[in-house]
Amino acid sequence: MIERRNIIELIGNNQRKYHSCILTSYSLDFAFFEERILPALNRNGIKNVNLIVDGYQLEKAQEFTTGKELINKSYNFQAIYQKNGVFHPKIMLLIGKKHGLLLIGSGNISSSGLSSNDEIWSAFQLDNISNENSQIFAFVWDYLQPYINDALGFVKMKYKWIINHSPWLEELKIEENKINLKSINTTLNFISNKSNTSLYNQLLTFVPNNDIEEITIISPFYDKQGLFITNLYNDYKPKKINVIIDLKSETLPYDIDTETKKYISFYNWQECIKNTKNEDYYKLHAKLIHFKYRDKEIMYLGSANATISAFGDKKNKSVNAETGIIISRKASNNWLNELGILLPLKSINLPDKKISNQILSEYDDRVKTNSKILYSELNGNTITIYLQKEIKANSVVYLLNREDLIVEKLTVTESLSVIKKDINNIKDIFRIYITDNQDNRISNYSFIHSVLAP
Repeated sequence: MIERRNIIELIGNNQRKYHSCILTSYSLDFAFFEERILPALNRNGIKNVNLIVDGYQLEKAQEFTTGKELINKSYNFQAIYQKNGVFHPKIMLLIGKKHGLLLIGSGNISSSGLSSNDEIWSAFQLDNISNENSQIFAFVWDYLQPYINDALGFVKMKYKWIINHSPWLEELKIEENKINLKSINTTLNFISNKSNTSLYNQLLTFVPNNDIEEITIISPFYDKQGLFITNLYNDYKPKKINVIIDLKSETLPYDIDTETKKYISFYNWQECIKNTKNEDYYKLHAKLIHFKYRDKEIMYLGSANATISAFGDKKNKSVNAETGIIISRKASNNWLNELGILLPLKSINLPDKKISNQILSEYDDRVKTNSKILYSELNGNTITIYLQKEIKANSVVYLLNREDLIVEKLTVTESLSVIKKDINNIKDIFRIYITDNQDNRISNYSFIHSVLAP
């Protein structure tokens, strides 16, 4: 059986291996990151720390602060606003002069995502460009390029520093879609949201639909109508389809099509995991689809939930930004068994539909503001503020200290999308926000990154 490990342990403890990292996440827990993840990175000599996170989730994280956050001197983050959906990939890329460590999975940068949830990750190491893993590094490095290119201010320089000190990154080349990992007799495909096709269409491309014996879907979140499940059933026509749910979740396929439901067996996550007792089990957050054939098995794992927002369908693109891998091997054992996932003898009925305000949609809990501060930084006594769009003249920037007290105000005398001003209290400022000329707050809060701080 595959050994369960905390993802932080995989980083190791070698100060000479890596110098930089790029982490992507849907959400960010500042306290957990700074207390658990950042020290682990620093122990490995990683000082160039870059986070790419969903913009709306970053707004929420910066809305309520303790004042003890280290953001202004130890790492930076980049807000990504997905047009119609959310930024949802989970990638951890550690980079050194010669070495690389790549993790692709399901966990957010939070205490639950990297500590207490049941998550699934794939891990790849690289020590030279001829390593068979170099192709998956090439795909991920290519995927990250649009976000790297959109970086603002000093963050651009931090990415350039990475490339200058890790020349192997520029040598990475995508040779073909399928990656052959001969050492473990496995083939692999990297998939992500694309402008011209959905994640679902990529699944159809890389996973053949002939002679499938069984499909098992594991996900914490489903469409209410179970549309993704129905699409899989209709396009693959497996002899059996299993859907594993976590009864603690509020987003289950309660209204799935009655005809499709006849061919589905539902199972409770708690009953599928070995060595669990009563309520003593981790909350399901792993995303996995297992395709069982007579002579092989194929598995998707990554960030995408079993929803149309995540995967899209044949005609519609995914609205979320998602990533994952598809791995394939000849039949030997069974990946689900190796992961300690065993279906019980009896399936369950879906419980009655719940009506709960506990879990909101991906959009209901967003901070509502007319203007977005994408990034702000302090260089010497000059503050630079990057906005998603221009703000009107006579808007006011409020500079707050760690006690949330106003230490300075800056009046913007013209319409601008980039504000650059000299300030007086450079030691005191912690975060900012913007109001209109009637003193109504029109922007999110934004932590100030310090360029010159150690």
